[in-house]
Amino acid sequence: MIKKRLLWITFLMVTFFSINFVSGQQAPYQITSQPILAKDGATIPAEEREMIRALVPFFTAITNKDVKTIKSMNPGLRYLSDEQLRANFVSLKSYTLQGLENVTYDGEKLKATAVYSAEIIKPGTIGTNIAPYQSNIGLVREGDTWIISEWEQIKGDSDDMKYFMDIFSRSDKAEKRYGVKDLAKWDGL
Repeated sequence: MIKKRLLWITFLMVTFFSINFVSGQQAPYQITSQPILAKDGATIPAEEREMIRALVPFFTAITNKDVKTIKSMNPGLRYLSDEQLRANFVSLKSYTLQGLENVTYDGEKLKATAVYSAEIIKPGTIGTNIAPYQSNIGLVREGDTWIISEWEQIKGDSDDMKYFMDIFSRSDKAEKRYGVKDLAKWDGL
């Protein structure tokens, strides 16, 4: 009799923990954005649009020196004090997302190569100083939002004109694709 009860209790406990384990697992996030027609006639897939919508607030936050938003979207910067973070971006006048390439989504992570630029404040110079960049970026879900899980800048030799011509070519291609130089102004948001 004791063995039957023990067996029955064990069965109930295993069943209870199994149900809790299965119900506690989070289902993969389903992309909520919809595909949209690009200005160049191609289609912008839902994953690309979702990633743009997730990244634009980060780029805007850097331009506006909004440390709360920057930290909420980039866990790698959360350890910095607000003053340290502002100091890192003091020489930036603007930070502009221009386009994404090779966007993928594996059910957990959005990945792409981002083409962007920064207008840098350089005392004693005339005109604007625009620095072009490209980086491999990954985003994952944290609660109801996307956060930056990886950011690897693709660097070239500062004297390598091929590198800069490539980035400028990508920027031009992105402008034709989206119809704007700054995705914060894109009508597909």
